[in-house]
Amino acid sequence: MRRNPARILHYPKSYLCHNPAPVRFLQIAKYYVSWDYCASISTPSPIAVSGCVLGTLSVIFIITGLVSYIKRWSIRYWIYLVFARRRKYQLLECTSEHNYDAFVCYSGSDVGWVTKYLLPILEEENHLHLCLHDRDFAVGNDIIDNIIDSIQQSRKVVLVLSSDFAQSQWCQFETSLAQQRLFEEKQDIIVPILLEEIPTELQTMRLALLLKQKTYLEWSSERRGQMMFWERLVEILLETAAYKEI
Repeated sequence: MRRNPARILHYPKSYLCHNPAPVRFLQIAKYYVSWDYCASISTPSPIAVSGCVLGTLSVIFIITGLVSYIKRWSIRYWIYLVFARRRKYQLLECTSEHNYDAFVCYSGSDVGWVTKYLLPILEEENHLHLCLHDRDFAVGNDIIDNIIDSIQQSRKVVLVLSSDFAQSQWCQFETSLAQQRLFEEKQDIIVPILLEEIPTELQTMRLALLLKQKTYLEWSSERRGQMMFWERLVEILLETAAYKEI
């Protein structure tokens, strides 16, 4: 300002100091400070440092929370693997030998459809062996152990998709494990069944991608539509069973 007084309007009368109190209302043109004084006041205050640290930690916490939520099922799977190694528990190797023709992943609210329609057609009429968590999980075992064992012992994974399925954390976990096995084996093992239209706001990113990328069987309320539905589903599962026998 002293070097360019002509460029500053109403200088120096209109430019007064405000802080600190001893120099308040003193013209800036008449105020001189040493370099040492400038250096001393340029050191950031503890409050400012604390604010920056807390702000940075808050941002890291928010980002970590978002990533953890988006990848929550993958994280659960890898945590399971870590604990499995600590327990010296060996996961079943994926082979062509399986105990079940299909593992059925469904929400508890859809158990009525599974027991009324799916079981009689597939097990009683077509003699396929299904794995249901309500019936076939080993009592006393950890739920995650049961899920992983059952999926690995099944040739196919049938997903009974509905609005309740989309909101079930266990169904999402089972879907994630089935997709993990698909990536590892590079075989199409997932058979999606759409019981009802699922609102977009209820679809997770994983579920929305599944519905876009895979051809799914859609349940119909009409008799002719149901006949076509069962014909296609049985054909898919019987082809897999026949391949094993050959």
